[in-house]
Amino acid sequence: MLLLAFPVVAQEDLCTDGPLLFREDFGGNDPDDPVVSTTPVPGMSSRYIQITNTETKGNDQDMSEGRYLVTKKGYRNSYNTDYSVWHIMDDHTYPGDMDRGYMLEIDATSGNDPFYQTTMTGLCEGTRLSFFAYVVNLTTAGQYNAWRNNRNYVHPQLSFVITDLQTNTELARVVTDTLSHDWTNYPKSWKESAEWQPVGMNFIVPPGGEVQLSIYNSADGGTGNDFAMDDIEVRLCVPKPTIKGNSEVCLGTANVLKADFTNDGTLAEPLEYKWYHSPDSAVWEEMSQTAATLDITNMQKADEVWYSVVVSGAGNMQNAYCKVVSEPFRLKSKECAPQKEDLCIDGTLLFREDFGGNEPDDPRRVTGAVEGMSYTPLPEGKNMTSGYYLMTKSGYCNGDTVGWTLPDADLSAKRSQWYIQDDHTYPGDYSRGYFLEVDGTGGDSKFYEKEIEDLCAGARLTFSAYVANVYTWFQYDWYSKNRGPVTQPCLKFVLTNPQNGDILATKDTDPIPFDESLPALTDWQYSSQWHLVGMNFTVPDGVESVVLSIYNNVTNGVGNDFALDDIEIRLCMPPIAVKGDNEVCEGKAAQLESELAYPYMVYEPLVYKWWFSPDSITWTEIVDADSETLTIPAVGENDEGWYSVAMSTGGNIDHVNCRTTSEPFKLALKECPSEPSEPTEPTDPSDKTCQSIIVNKYNWVLLVDNVKVRKLFPERTVTAYQWYKDGNPIEGATEDDYSEQNELHGLFQMVLTLDNGEEVCSNIIDLTKTPVSSATVIRVYNTSGRLVREGKAEDVKSFSLPSGVYLLRMMRGNEVFTEKMIVP
Repeated sequence: MLLLAFPVVAQEDLCTDGPLLFREDFGGNDPDDPVVSTTPVPGMSSRYIQITNTETKGNDQDMSEGRYLVTKKGYRNSYNTDYSVWHIMDDHTYPGDMDRGYMLEIDATSGNDPFYQTTMTGLCEGTRLSFFAYVVNLTTAGQYNAWRNNRNYVHPQLSFVITDLQTNTELARVVTDTLSHDWTNYPKSWKESAEWQPVGMNFIVPPGGEVQLSIYNSADGGTGNDFAMDDIEVRLCVPKPTIKGNSEVCLGTANVLKADFTNDGTLAEPLEYKWYHSPDSAVWEEMSQTAATLDITNMQKADEVWYSVVVSGAGNMQNAYCKVVSEPFRLKSKECAPQKEDLCIDGTLLFREDFGGNEPDDPRRVTGAVEGMSYTPLPEGKNMTSGYYLMTKSGYCNGDTVGWTLPDADLSAKRSQWYIQDDHTYPGDYSRGYFLEVDGTGGDSKFYEKEIEDLCAGARLTFSAYVANVYTWFQYDWYSKNRGPVTQPCLKFVLTNPQNGDILATKDTDPIPFDESLPALTDWQYSSQWHLVGMNFTVPDGVESVVLSIYNNVTNGVGNDFALDDIEIRLCMPPIAVKGDNEVCEGKAAQLESELAYPYMVYEPLVYKWWFSPDSITWTEIVDADSETLTIPAVGENDEGWYSVAMSTGGNIDHVNCRTTSEPFKLALKECPSEPSEPTEPTDPSDKTCQSIIVNKYNWVLLVDNVKVRKLFPERTVTAYQWYKDGNPIEGATEDDYSEQNELHGLFQMVLTLDNGEEVCSNIIDLTKTPVSSATVIRVYNTSGRLVREGKAEDVKSFSLPSGVYLLRMMRGNEVFTEKMIVP
């Protein structure tokens, strides 16, 4: 057989750190195992004889050609007790430890036949594997130096061969370089170990997934053909997945663990995932999660374990040879006080309950019930007691003044156990903004509930509210000294799956503190400080809505009184903005860039979408504009207008509750000095000519005048139509008429193809000056969804609106458009 010599595969090319599929380390890993093994090595050729007792020197126990030894400590190859021809080697598996780990020592023969063979079945066809072993030249450099001038010295040389078991054909072979001596130990003692090195090859698994792995001694027999081998391995040539995520998480908060894995094509797509957890990183239990991420929606002590993820090719999760396992990831919990910066209070707003009352003309208090409240609204003339609430613009005067009215100017003889609280939405303004004042019942009672719909699986949200302890510090001090304990209010947020009632997440707040900054007797006239409370939450797969419940999480007692305002749900995505030049020279390129405002955690992959509007009212998606930047190669009149960009994770870009959207960005043309142009060549008379053959109907439809076409080309028929807009072909516009859902706006032209192949262009219809119809009716809603203004479009300038955030709903015929408006 002709052997082809290949250079040894470099160590960095072998997948020595890939997932392990097979290893032969020859055992001996227990210190109590004997120094020399008496067990034959599976796979060793019958041509080799095993030596089992190195203490007895005799012909049947001496090392010589065709013999091998399985030992923890290198064979001392000499009758001289003070010398050895070979290194006294250590095992590769446990370097420097002569008490653990067997290795294979071989005094090789000639013949170029395999001395070791094993088979593997059930492999994944098409995957790339490494087949290699760690080897070392046993003969010392000093002995070689002494022999090389007077003996025919032979260096070891190995061949690694892969055979397809189904076809019995050789698939791959690599012949190593000769194994050189370790000169780093020359002229040191023979008692030193030589350096192990990996040698072997990479190969692709054939169809059927069955191979035979063989290792040959490719050197001729003779003095010096002696080597040691250990840790024969087959490894998958893909990196192990790693688990990314916070390793220490606040109790009660959400956390996401993500499998970070780069597939180079070795594993068949689509990839499959399986998560495991273990209390000790030894015994593992399978989890139900099969996605690339593991969502822990509410961190508890029970979640403080080890986690591991398995990644496999499509349909191969049960095949040990087709999947890779991450290193264990330790997750710990910690106690954390609610921190404002941990909540996404600036994220995209999905829901807000501010209880209304945003107009100065609204009454100071409302006696009607609040949707979602289970406590009782306080009737007029009744004093506040446990289980009642009041919706008001100014705090309930709980004392010897009239209970629900704002005190008169003469306050000298009056006092209140509660602060005369302001609204959180409009701090310091007692004329606008309702909030709830609640006299809690305690006993872990639920007092508010709201279902939030149309959510996206995987979206990270913040549920929050603002709470104030309305019990005055002076009253607390007096009561606790003279009457008994005073209770501080404490709330609990609970998120429930409405489909099955499962609790998805809970959050207990700390006790809402008294405002110690206002300790004087007359300070009841002022407002207590508002405190932000809430939690983060990741929507699980299969969940499209959640029920938010708020509980009064204390026992009954004096002082369990609080104000509540601005219950919000926000998407934990940073606000996004469009950056670029607002004015651009006509014909010049413009580049608009998206910019995220805050470094909130945003998971890949990010998806973008751009829109254009000529009037900031009617928006049209820009085709194929799906990256962080939008480039307009040559800005023209048709490009003037407003631009907006949205960003989301994964496939949620078309879901308004799963994306963050920028404010409109206006782009306009500016006058610029004209650049000198190169003289143009005369028009080629063979160019196709443009004819006046388009009829425009009311700026809504374009028609080809086929009668005129027949008169212009009486001998020809038209075989194809193609409409153009602003110089670009309109996809699918291949009929003799063209229209859009809205009035046409742009430069339009038709190209006709005649039956002789000639192309004829029409005249250009300039509809760039076409006015875009404006809205006929505009309605303005506040953030509570209440209609506050309505009128015709021409009357919008006369609307007088207080500062705040509003939703505009514009109606034009059957079309309805919405836009957010901020009044400073």
